[in-house]
Amino acid sequence: MSENDEAIKNVLTAFAQYGFRKTSMEDLSRAASMSRQTLYKRFGSKEAIRDWALGAYCGAMLEMSLGELNAADRPASESVAAAFDRWAGDQVELVTHAPHGIELLEMAAEMFTELERDPVALLEEGLANFFIKQGLMEDEHKARDAAYLLIVSSKGLLLKSRTPEDYHKGTLRFFNALF
Repeated sequence: MSENDEAIKNVLTAFAQYGFRKTSMEDLSRAASMSRQTLYKRFGSKEAIRDWALGAYCGAMLEMSLGELNAADRPASESVAAAFDRWAGDQVELVTHAPHGIELLEMAAEMFTELERDPVALLEEGLANFFIKQGLMEDEHKARDAAYLLIVSSKGLLLKSRTPEDYHKGTLRFFNALF
C-alpha cells in the first residue's frame, strides 16, 4: 500500500469514526499526515477531501475487483467471491464496526449516482462479461440481471456480516444459489 493509499484509508476511517459533520480539518490533517494548510491548499474544503478519498478508494476497489475476475486457475465461484471481497468484503469492519461507517457507505453510494462512469455499473458490466466468458450464461441480459442481483445482495451482506470471512462465505452462497 502506497503512502497515498494509506492517507486515503486513514481519511475514510476518520470520517467513519467521527461522522462527516464532526470530523474536523485537524482530524483529517492527522489522518492524511499533512498540515491543515496543505489540505486547504490542495482541496479547499472538507467536502472535496471526502470526495477525493471516496473516489480514489472506490476506484481502487473497482480495479481490484475486476482484476480478481481475470485471475486464472480457480473456480468461477472463487473468482466472483474474491471480486466481491475486494469490492465490499474488505470494508466490513470499517462499515459495520465504526460508529459512522454506514454514513460513509451512504456517502459513497450517493457519490456513485453523480459520476459519469458509475463504478457499480462498471462492476455489473464486468461481472456480466465474466459470466458469459465462463459459460455460466449465454444471454447478455440474463448475465446483467445476475450481476445486478449479486451487487444488490452484496450491500445487504455487507451490513449483515461481522467479519470479512462471513462476507466471503455469504458471497459464495449467493453465487451457488444463482449458478
